Amino acid sequence: MRLKAYEIVAQHGPLTQRQVDVHFGSDSGHKRISELVERGVVRSVGEGTCPISGMQALLWDLTDQMPVEPVSAAVLNLTGRTKAIREIREAIPEHRRSPELRSLLEELEYQEAPPETDFTALMEEIG
Repeated sequence: MRLKAYEIVAQHGPLTQRQVDVHFGSDSGHKRISELVERGVVRSVGEGTCPISGMQALLWDLTDQMPVEPVSAAVLNLTGRTKAIREIREAIPEHRRSPELRSLLEELEYQEAPPETDFTALMEEIG
């Protein structure tokens, strides 16, 4: 839905929220504008007369930012930790790892894996 609203503004902007609704084909298109503003891809560019309502209204247009959907903190944390574990394993050969580092890597790998994970296969894949 946000992408559709973004495309409408990209093709027809600047637009009032009412115009976004018309292009959207429903009265809920304008609700996406605030979401796009939060993501920094749409901004108010002043006021104008809405051709639909005849009233003064804010005009919305694109910023120079590209639309990107936010990634949840949990996904970032998981992918960041997975990458860190892989980088440590690649950078430090097994025979050079201290017992503390081995223990830490095992603990991190265990925390990341879903309960049904086959640890033997995981260790073969990682190591």
